[in-house]
Amino acid sequence: MGITDIWTVIILRPMLNALLWLYSILGEQFWLAIIFFTIFIRGLMTPLMLPQQRSAKKMQELQPQLQALQKKHGKDREKLSQEQMKLYKEAGVNPMGGCLPMLVQFPIWIGLYQSIIQALGYQPLQLLNLSQNIYPFMQGIWAAVPLNRYFLGMDLALTPQQLGQLGGIYMLTYALPVLVAFTSWLQSK
Repeated sequence: MGITDIWTVIILRPMLNALLWLYSILGEQFWLAIIFFTIFIRGLMTPLMLPQQRSAKKMQELQPQLQALQKKHGKDREKLSQEQMKLYKEAGVNPMGGCLPMLVQFPIWIGLYQSIIQALGYQPLQLLNLSQNIYPFMQGIWAAVPLNRYFLGMDLALTPQQLGQLGGIYMLTYALPVLVAFTSWLQSK
C-alpha cells in the first residue's frame, strides 16, 4: 500500500463520502453541502487552531523585545540566539508552537479541497474516479450523480478562465474569492 493509497483511504474517501451524504440530505445542493462540511471541519480543527493563534499572539507581543535584542546583539548571532531563547522561556512561548498544529491541519484542508474537486466531476473519467471512492453502502447516491454543481449561475467545477471561454459570468466568479478572503479576514478579527 503506497502513500497515495493511504491518503485515499484515511483522508480523501471519508471526506468525499461525508460530502456526498450531506449533499443527499441537503436537497441535492452541493454549495450547501460544502458550507456545512467546511463548518464541521472547521469545528473539528478549532482545538488545533486556538493554541496556534495564542502562540502567534504571544510572539507578536514579544516583537518589540525581540527587536531590542537584535539591536543590542545584532553582530553576535550566538549571543542573540541565547537571549532570544531566554526571552521565549521567560515569556512561556514556544517559537514552534504555531507550526505543529498547522502540520496536522494542512493535510485535512487539502483533503477537503480534493474531495470537493472529485465530487464535482462530470466528465466520464472523473465520474469513474468518483465511483471508485464511494463506499459500497453509499451506492444509492448514484441517482444524484452528476451532482448539481451550480451556485448563483456559476458552474463550481469550472475555473474562471474556463467559465469565461464558455461565455459565463466573469465578475461573479471573481467575487467568490474576494468574499472568501473578506470572511477569512473578518474571522481573524
